[in-house]
Amino acid sequence: MKYSVEKTEFHTDGFDSRFYAPRTGSERCLVIVTDSGSGDFMNVMLAKWALRNGCCALCFGKWQNPEEADGLHEWPLERMERAAAWLQERGMRRIGLLGVSYGANLVLAAASRIPAFTLTIAVTAIDFVTEGVVAGKKEGMSEWPAGVSSYTWRGEPLAYHPFSLSEHAYYDLFVESSKREREPRSFEIYRHMEEKAPAPECYIPVERIQGKLILAAARDDSMWDAARYAQRMRERLAASDCSCEYEVCIYRYGTHFLFPQSALQKVLPLVGGLLPALTRSGRRHGRECRESRKELEHTLLEALHRW
Repeated sequence: MKYSVEKTEFHTDGFDSRFYAPRTGSERCLVIVTDSGSGDFMNVMLAKWALRNGCCALCFGKWQNPEEADGLHEWPLERMERAAAWLQERGMRRIGLLGVSYGANLVLAAASRIPAFTLTIAVTAIDFVTEGVVAGKKEGMSEWPAGVSSYTWRGEPLAYHPFSLSEHAYYDLFVESSKREREPRSFEIYRHMEEKAPAPECYIPVERIQGKLILAAARDDSMWDAARYAQRMRERLAASDCSCEYEVCIYRYGTHFLFPQSALQKVLPLVGGLLPALTRSGRRHGRECRESRKELEHTLLEALHRW
């Protein structure tokens, strides 16, 4: 497949990203947000998956700007608004969002405020705004709570639910549980976080999302209780007078790495094939996880076809 790549610049465009467009052209684009940088393999993997299915892709980096600390904290959601305008200037008639993990939280927060997005796909999302995190190197730690909200909107921080853990307690809990379970694991951090329920204003107002909304989660997620969060969003959507068409896909197996199967198998087979095996459930229930990824991909392709 032939495609072009254009890199935006933070200081000139107001956001950091890479824009992938097929040489044959397309008027549809998915804005992709994962937990990696705009050019890292997860974003590249999903960008190529989007290209193979007739869409352009705009991949966001999670950092603030080149001079700021890495992580996700006080991230201005207006950057998504600027990205939508940038894409419209390039002839995009349909603009959607695809987020995974923390990227899924971000796209839900953005879609609930920006009507330009008419398709929102959130995989393994949390349904409330969390305290932000800083990533880097500090006294042996690679990540710690930021003490501020993950996002801002119109210059104001969104209400957030705190981790209620010190920097070292947060990091130690992640390291200890990951070593004990032999997998990347932050489940206990979020279980501790919700010992006190989030305030109502901390929940992401998914009822305001326009167009089509797809939520996907697996019950064996080791990073947080994504299935419970997806179920809570389903209940809130059902009880609301929302105008969006929504679909909630909750699987018994699938792990936190609930990517479309062909993205793992065909786009980046060597690296992508190793991701599910990082988790205990992925190693024990590989076949079942693979079937969940196939089912999710069928749902996504159907949504793209109708979009």
